[in-house]
Amino acid sequence: MNKQEIAIVVALCALLLGWFFQQNQHAKARLAAGRERAALAATNTPPAALTAEAHETAAFQAATSLPPAITPLAESPATPAAVPADEPATDVPETTATLVNDEMRLTLTSKGGAIRSATLVSYRSAVDRGSPPVVLDFTPSPALVLKDLPGFGAQADYDLVAHADGTSATLTRRHAELGLTLERQITLLPDYRIAVRDRLVNASAAAYALPASGLGLGAIHRGLSKNDMLGFDTLGAAHTLAVTYTKTGGDGRWAPYLSRAAAAAGCDGLFWETHRNPPEAKSDKDNALPLAAIGPLWRQCRRMDELA
Repeated sequence: MNKQEIAIVVALCALLLGWFFQQNQHAKARLAAGRERAALAATNTPPAALTAEAHETAAFQAATSLPPAITPLAESPATPAAVPADEPATDVPETTATLVNDEMRLTLTSKGGAIRSATLVSYRSAVDRGSPPVVLDFTPSPALVLKDLPGFGAQADYDLVAHADGTSATLTRRHAELGLTLERQITLLPDYRIAVRDRLVNASAAAYALPASGLGLGAIHRGLSKNDMLGFDTLGAAHTLAVTYTKTGGDGRWAPYLSRAAAAAGCDGLFWETHRNPPEAKSDKDNALPLAAIGPLWRQCRRMDELA
């Protein structure tokens, strides 16, 4: 092999090594850009504000293929609770009354002396301005039902009388066999509050020992969270997403948006659940924020609070 051939071979080897080096650099650049986009989407924070750990955590989350948006679950048909043996259903027709003020419409029922539904007039059910108000339907499990108090539970028939002011009503249940009368007064108050006063009168000569009992708050069978409790998840982040009920933590991706909104509105405090790697959390992994995202989010909320 002469010098010219050797020079050609060396040049080809150099070009090949250069090509491998260039491809490697391009691959690293694409990976870094992907991590940056994932981190930005996870925290909505400018790339410069994120730490290397935040990039790594957000890239890991992106690899888990989370859905791009919340899709409301189909509502399962309500299954009425079993009627206790001492409380058979009656043929007495149900009567209802609606209490109204500037913020709420509350529908009461004579069955169980309970709340059948509540309409929050100032809260839209979706982000669209023409969306109707939120309606909390307690039909499957009426709110304020007395539990484990024989004769006064969900199937008991109360006399329902709405007062002339339109914001209060009285429900009365007389139990002739026990000689007991329960009088319940419900009044709408400002700021979405409800005042409930129960008075139990024993008209018999014998003392009556009240058993351990409870008060049903009314489950709302909607929402994405694993808990079935009274509260709000989100107030719709897309035109197809209606309000869901239960807890904010049903999906932690909404936490940064709600936190910034709360800070801008002048809230007094923020509470977050966090984990270094949320998918591996032993509890509440769906609503946990990556630990590396807390710092940038906190600084954003501080700026929002200073401007509020």
